[in-house]
Amino acid sequence: MARLVKKRRSTNAPECLANTLKIGTLAWQRKAKNIKAYDVRGLTVVADVLVLCSASSEPQIKAIFNDVRDTM
Repeated sequence: MARLVKKRRSTNAPECLANTLKIGTLAWQRKAKNIKAYDVRGLTVVADVLVLCSASSEPQIKAIFNDVRDTM
């Protein structure tokens, strides 16, 4: 039977914070709106932070995505 293991809090908080700020800044430079970052450490093993934002058009969303993907 599988055992449920709780994920411990990541010790790389400064690196995580720096990357989050960088992603938020990149999105802001592409005119993203409602930029929010959520700390999901301990809730999921997939990611430490979830960054969400909105934009007014599909091309703008693609520009934000491409800029963040290419830079990170």
